[in-house]
Amino acid sequence: MVDRAIQSVGEDHVALGSDFDGGPPLPRGMRDIRDLPMSPTPCCAGGYSEERIRKFLGGNLLRVFREITEKRR
Repeated sequence: MVDRAIQSVGEDHVALGSDFDGGPPLPRGMRDIRDLPMSPTPCCAGGYSEERIRKFLGGNLLRVFREITEKRR
């Protein structure tokens, strides 16, 4: 799912959220947000760089929050 999103909109515009309710089925082995740390494992095996993984695990979200709060100042 992450790979498809990155292919569609680019790695700078994809972020995982904590709302696991009402979306597509979770990957095998994931129960809820507690298991989020296991999500990079398949990405590492798939050849994703550490930088790309950091982006969708929160880096992109933090970047957008910073941009929004800086514009308000």
